[in-house]
Formats: sequence, structure tokens, C-alpha cells
Amino acid sequence: MADIENEELTQVADSDKKPKKRVVNVKKPATETAAPAPAASADAPATTLTDEDVAAAEAAAVAEHQAEQVSAAPMVPPTPLGETPPDAYIQIEASGQVALAWIDQPGKKVNLLSPRMLDEVERVLDEVSSHPELKVLIFASRKRDNFIAGADLTTMVANGFDLNGAVAFGQRGRTLFQRLAELNLTTIAAIHGSCLGGGLELALACDYRLAANDDKTKLGLPEVQLGILPAWGGVSRLPRLISLPDALDMMLTGKQVRARKAKSLGLVHMTPPPELLIETAQKLAADVLASQAGYADKKHKSSLMDKALNQLPLGQNLVFKQARKSVLEKSKGFYPAPLKILETVQNSINLPLSEAFKLEADAFENLLQRSETGSLMNLFFINQELGKSPEGVKPGKVKQLGVLGAGYMGAGIAQVSNAKNIDVRLKDVNYQALLTGMKHVHQAYAKLVSRKRLKQKEADDRMRKLTVTTDYSGFKHADLVIEAVVEKMEVKKAVFNELEAHIGPHTILASNTSALSINEMAAATARPDRFIGLHFFGPVQQMPLVEVILGEQTSDQTLATALAYVRSIGKTPVVIRKDLPGFVVNRVLMVYGNEAGLLLEEGADITTIDRLMSDFGMPMGIFEVIDLAGIDVAYHTANSVDALFSQRPGFQRSRVVEKLFADGRYGQKSGRGFYIYAGKDNKIPDHRYVQQVVEGLGGTKREISAEEIRDRLVLSLLNESALCLQEGLVELPGEIDMAMLMGTGFPPFRGGPLRLIDQQGIQFIVNQLEYYAETRGARFAPCQLLKDMAAKGQKFYPLI
Repeated sequence: MADIENEELTQVADSDKKPKKRVVNVKKPATETAAPAPAASADAPATTLTDEDVAAAEAAAVAEHQAEQVSAAPMVPPTPLGETPPDAYIQIEASGQVALAWIDQPGKKVNLLSPRMLDEVERVLDEVSSHPELKVLIFASRKRDNFIAGADLTTMVANGFDLNGAVAFGQRGRTLFQRLAELNLTTIAAIHGSCLGGGLELALACDYRLAANDDKTKLGLPEVQLGILPAWGGVSRLPRLISLPDALDMMLTGKQVRARKAKSLGLVHMTPPPELLIETAQKLAADVLASQAGYADKKHKSSLMDKALNQLPLGQNLVFKQARKSVLEKSKGFYPAPLKILETVQNSINLPLSEAFKLEADAFENLLQRSETGSLMNLFFINQELGKSPEGVKPGKVKQLGVLGAGYMGAGIAQVSNAKNIDVRLKDVNYQALLTGMKHVHQAYAKLVSRKRLKQKEADDRMRKLTVTTDYSGFKHADLVIEAVVEKMEVKKAVFNELEAHIGPHTILASNTSALSINEMAAATARPDRFIGLHFFGPVQQMPLVEVILGEQTSDQTLATALAYVRSIGKTPVVIRKDLPGFVVNRVLMVYGNEAGLLLEEGADITTIDRLMSDFGMPMGIFEVIDLAGIDVAYHTANSVDALFSQRPGFQRSRVVEKLFADGRYGQKSGRGFYIYAGKDNKIPDHRYVQQVVEGLGGTKREISAEEIRDRLVLSLLNESALCLQEGLVELPGEIDMAMLMGTGFPPFRGGPLRLIDQQGIQFIVNQLEYYAETRGARFAPCQLLKDMAAKGQKFYPLI
């Protein structure tokens, strides 16, 4: 593995810390006839490659290319190496002493490390090892904007989760990459595009890493987001390669870094332009060949300074202590993977790699058996299936977007669309609202510029593509128009009726309504087949979910185009197939919030209710959520779904939110709701006021246990989620779970409401619901779907 220390580039890779060192000097001319240098003794001074040398090499490659003096091909034309299978995932070309392994998984947009791909990597290692004339091996990808996207996780769950198979999969990759690290050739990873998870672990096992310098190139170890750890050597290698704090930051958060950042961390050695990536790798290979001393100097030891920095107990302990504190603050201890990563690194960083790998393997096996890991992996698979277009339907492209309403939601929709290079026309009858909306967009871009995440020119270009108007000028050629006006049916229908004369026949119409009928609005237009619901969640810039609601006459073409647009702006679509009040997220939230209101009326207090749900894993308590969303919004949404709920046997509506709305307490926006707000982050529960409200509503005070509070809130949410699936609002359980996760903050480690039912046992949940139906009212009666599944012993997710 490569180690960068004191601006020196050295190569160390051995499972037992017996360094394999190759020392190069890129300032020497790249020739294939250079005489080999005498073998260096273990005590001989090393020739090293400094940062200045690396910079010079990059600059030289660029300059030579611009002068058309650097050939795109090596001096010897590349030829296939060995006999390549017809369906090979990796093609090997050889040119002189250099082999180039082109990774290109057939029929896939990205390369994934499946068992078959690992076979291919092993074939490459076998092939190059059988050719003693080869001295350098370069890995590169033929995929556009992708090196290797990570491991193919479907391998572990194809026929149901197999623990032994998953453990073996981890061991296979770990052993194979260690063989790569010990290969008697200089190895180079030429990275362009995503290099994640196992892809980065393969690169870490190489001697050198080059990363193309563009926005498509991102390197990271996101395994923690799946509840596991980088088990193909990543946990052991990364902290030995870059600083311990930086390594932990990458592994504990799953963050991805771009090429220049990766170089500053010491993760990669060069960052050439994409068009010069292969040339730069070939030039580095030539420079390696020109410095033959590196091949003899295999026993050169790491510097004393390097050892001191890696083994000082005081510094290491401080880093681990701070990291643990940060993890617990962010995760509340709900997620075992970050803590297991910390524990593994702390216990292994000073061990030989061979022993470190054993701890890595044990930690991987431990995490695979955790329910949180199953939940997080299940969500990953769900996300792969969401928002697929109807089969055989080619989506239209949204190049020009119209947005009606420049308020909180409209301005947000305009900004996220504009940020993805879509021309946006924003309309509002209130010119001041337009100015305010534009100001918010400008401020958002200015913040990105100040953080160096966006260039000023790019921000200026985006702003030029966002225009405003108080009439319908500029809407004629819109591909899609999204309405985001006040949540009143008569207003929305009037707006669509007025809009009709100002758009083209191809224009798709969409409403951002949170609960109102899509069919009723579509009927007010001349194009019900080109009408759809696109329910964004606020703040739009942060919330990833969009509910895509079908009307009775919405065409497949309209759906396909809408889904493509939602994905193009970086959002996750969940298709709602029945136009019922509240759709999915708000409908479930209303049941959950209503039960919280009833608990208040029975004597529970807002602090206890919110704390218990926070302890359950929710990011906020229900009354904090209502205050943040706006009590006025909650009140109007409750009225929208009331017709649905009031038909149910035993349904009882809480009147607490209605009373707060009548008193003008709209939540955080007005400074008072269930809480009193003194600044953005300073709030105190208004117990006295809420108690007065409860007494005014005739509530009866009784002692309610924490167990009952938690049970009633969670069970109401679970039952309503299952009922949404039963009624056909969505097709798959995963669509319910992802909607609740992204729309309400349902804790990911629990996997979603339906996944939680599986974990608890459907029969157990049915029994609990029946108990509360007998003791607290018929509204808790389990839905028919749950009863049927319990009787048959079924699960929502039988494979994982």
C-alpha cells in the first residue's frame, strides 16, 4: 500500500509489515532502453518522488500533450495479452513492459465488484504474473464517468440473505486485493468517475492512484451507510495511508471526496485532466521503468518518523476519543457500524496488516448479523427500484420549466431545477414575492460560491437561466409547469384554467399539492392525460422525496417524463397510484399526529411525547414537527383528509391543532405553537398554554405510561402504513418505507414502518393492535392485510 509522509512518495505493502518498496524518479526520461540500476541495499539512501516531482510530471504531461509531442499510445502498439474470454469483464492490453487492464462490465452502466468481477481481477493477476517481461500494471475503466461503483450487494441476498456466503465474499475480496498489493509489478489505478467502496479498496491496494480532475470523479468508502465497514482491506489500509482523522472522517460518514481534495489528503498522487488520464498513467509507468532501483529495494523500511506518527498512543487516543464523541452525538448510538469501525481501527492500527485483516473480518461478520444492517441494506435495494419508467416508454426531456407561485415551495422548486441546468420561468402575481424568491436563490448560490462548491461564473450562468414574470409570458414553450400556489382547491383550479391559453399542446401540468385531489384539478383542464401531482417536501433544497401522484387519466408518457424530471434534479420519486386524500406521507403523519393530540387530551405532556419519539429514533418529536411545518399547514391538511378518516369506525379527531390555529399560534414561523421560540434554536415547551387548551376541550387527565405513549404512536403509524399498501396507493412495500423515511425522518436503522413490522413479527403487531383496539378504541383495529399476512406467516421482505 502507498504511504505518503513528509512529502515523500514511497511504497509499502505487506501483510506482516515487511515493506515492498519501489522508488521512482519521474524526472528521468521515459525510455524502454534505460539500463537497469544496480540493486540497492536495504541501507542505501532512497530516491524519492516529492510533491514537486509529481507536479512537474503532471505539468510536463499537459505541456507535451498541448504541443502534440506526447503520443496517446505507448511506443509499442498495444496488443491483447493472452486469450481473452468473449464475455470478459476486463480486457488486458500489453505494450512492452506495461499491461493495461480495461474494466468494462458488459450490459451495465457502472462496474460492480461481483463474484464474476473478482474472478476477472484474479484472471488479470494470473495473466500478468505469467509474463515476467511485464513490470507495470495499470487499471482503468472504459465506462463513462465510472471506475468501480463498489461491490455488487445483490450477491449476498439473491436467494435470501446468506451469512456464510457474505462472509466468504468479504474474505475473497480481502485476499485478492492483498495479492494485488503484493504483486511483483508496480500497479497504478487510473481513476475517472465514481470510485467507491470496493472500487476504492482495489485502488488502495495499488502502488499509485491517479484521479481525473473533474466533478464526476469521486472517491469514498460509503459502507457505513449500509451498516457495514470497508471489509476488503479498506479499514486497515486507509488509516495507514492518510492521516488518522481524515481516514476516520471518510469511513465514519461515508463522505465522498473529489480529485483535488483526495490529493490534498494524500489519497491520490496525481490529478490530471480526464483527457490526459491514461497518458499520465503511461508516463508514470515509463518513469517507473526508467528507475529500476525500485525493484531491488523491496526491504527498505518505513521511516522512524512514519512509525512515530502511526504509533504515538497519546495522539491516537485523542483522535479516537473525539471521533467517538462525535459519532454518539450524531447517531445517538442507534447505528452500530460507526462504533465498530472506530473499535476496529483503534485495535488494529498498530498491528501488522495480516493481523489487522483478521479484526476487520471479525467486525464485518459481526455487523452482518445486526438488524440495523439488514434494514439499511434493504433500503439500498429499495432505492435501486424506485421511480422506474413504465416499460417501453421513452420519457420526454424537461428543458424548460414553468413554476407558478414564488413562495417558500415555488422558489425552492425553481432553484433545485435551475441548479440542474434547466431554464426556469417563475411567475407570481406579487412582484415583491418574485424579488424575495430570486433573493433566496441568489443567496443560496452565493453560499455555495463562498464554500468553493460552485464557481462564480457557474452561479452567474445559472441566474441567467432563471427568469421571473407577473404574467404568463415565456410559458408557451415550457415542457412542464408546476403549480405551487396556496393550498385551496378553487384557487388552484382557477390558475390552471387561466394557464391553459398560454402553454403549448405538449406541456405537462403538475400540482405541488400536499393533499388535494389530483383528479379534481385535472378535470378542470383540457389535458387530464398530461396532468400529474408532484408533491415536493420543504425545504425543497434539503428534502429528497417527491410524491408522484397519478390521476385516473394520467398517461404513461406523462408519468415517464415526470419521473425523469424528478430524478434529473436529484430527488427520489415515489409513485402514488391512487388519488386519495393526503396521499401517503401526509396521510400517515395525520394519523400519527392525531394520536399524539389525543394523548395530550388524556393527560400526557408535549415534552414526554416528543422525547419518547426522539428516543425511538425520530429526528424530531411530533409536536416539534408540527411547529416546524406550520400549525396552519397541519390544520388545513387535517381538514383535507378528514373525510377519509371520519368514515372509519371509532375514529376520533383531536381538536388541539384546531384550537392552536384559531388562537393564531402557527408554530415556529409565528414564534409560538406547542413551543415558544426565542431565536432559531431556542425553544421551550408551553405547558401552561397547552394545559389550558386541553382543559377547554374537556380533556380528562390520567397517568399514562411511557410504554403506552410509545406503543400508541408507533402502532398507529405502522397500521396506517400497511393500510396504504392494502388500498393500493403504492405497488411495493419499499415505496411506503422509503416515502416515510425521506418524508418524515422515520429512523433508517429501523428500515421503515413495514420493515419494522417484519422485525417485530406481524403476529405480534396484530396482537398489540387488537389489545389497544379493545382498550383505547376501534381506530387501532389491525388492517386486513396485516391479519391475512399474520395468518399465512408472511413477511413484507422475505429475502432480507
